[in-house]
Amino acid sequence: MGLKSKKLYTVFLKFISSSLVSFLVDYLSFLAFIAILSRITNSVTAVFWAGIISRVLSSAVNYLINRKTVFKSDAKFSAIRYYILAAVQMLVSAAAVALLHMIFHGGAPIFKIIVDSLLFFGSFTVQHKWVFAT
Repeated sequence: MGLKSKKLYTVFLKFISSSLVSFLVDYLSFLAFIAILSRITNSVTAVFWAGIISRVLSSAVNYLINRKTVFKSDAKFSAIRYYILAAVQMLVSAAAVALLHMIFHGGAPIFKIIVDSLLFFGSFTVQHKWVFAT
């Protein structure tokens, strides 16, 4: 295994770790906001907005960890690029989870895990090659 391959694996392992921390922030706040919002609106709307709010919170944590620890980047415009990616992922995640929740009449917490797990791999590639590229 070459030096470049080892470096990429190291970065990917750090990315997994930062993603787990961000996932905990995202998922726990998602559950909390569903509980709060479901008292004032219907469940599909609560799921959608809980997804948006929780992703905003977790994205701030994720950006800081990825910039300083994972990619060790001082790339210009990385915050702008990151939040373009985060906005797309947030909307895809929130809409997909809300849609699946509506179709199956529940199950938002498990659908969030599935949808966000699928988005994870694309996120690494985009962050590595575009957001934090120097």
